[in-house]
Amino acid sequence: MWPLENVFSTIVETHNSLPTYTQVILLMAEGLKWMQCPVCKESIYWEVPKDSLKDVKRFPVPVVVKHKDHYLVCYLDSHFQLADTEIAIAGVEGKEKK
Repeated sequence: MWPLENVFSTIVETHNSLPTYTQVILLMAEGLKWMQCPVCKESIYWEVPKDSLKDVKRFPVPVVVKHKDHYLVCYLDSHFQLADTEIAIAGVEGKEKK
């Protein structure tokens, strides 16, 4: 099922009616995002980490998305819409010095 079909299904199941334009926009802002990967050109889908973003004070906010063997830095605006994307040159893990 495509993401937009999920949005319509959710609204119809909840309200027993077709969604309004505002309902669609609100659900799309909160849920699944999609974009064309700038590295491999595939369509990728990812979900906005709403719980992690609820206390954000400054926007745009970066979110790292792992896709296959590469990482993308996706910047979300204050409406949790994709504002910009960068390709991360490496994914590294920080460690404490022993």
